[in-house]
Amino acid sequence: MKRYLLVFSILCLVGCGKKNDNVVCVQNYNVGYDYTEEVTAVIKDDKVTELKAVQKFDDGLDTLVQCESIKSLKDYDIPDLDYSCGKKEISINNYELLTDIDEKIIGMSKQEVIDLFTKYQYACK
Repeated sequence: MKRYLLVFSILCLVGCGKKNDNVVCVQNYNVGYDYTEEVTAVIKDDKVTELKAVQKFDDGLDTLVQCESIKSLKDYDIPDLDYSCGKKEISINNYELLTDIDEKIIGMSKQEVIDLFTKYQYACK
């Protein structure tokens, strides 16, 4: 019985062998102000099912200005946009609605999304 308990405990600690297949791509920007964008492609069965982003700003005022821009996009152009604003970061839960990329990202394979974002100078892992 102790042996089964030990095996069960080990499996719980390591996640039963399940590995995290999500892809995280990061890029730093300087566009009159500095910020970092971290895009996470949620992968299930080797396909992108969700695309999320977090934009982290050095200055709270820059965050406020960008948050107002995103609010305007939601109010006038993209009513399904799901985002939240913090003091120095903006989280976007359906980032695929905001990308300038013409290709449909949802449904891509893990390698395709890595190739796509590295083409746009993101560092992916």
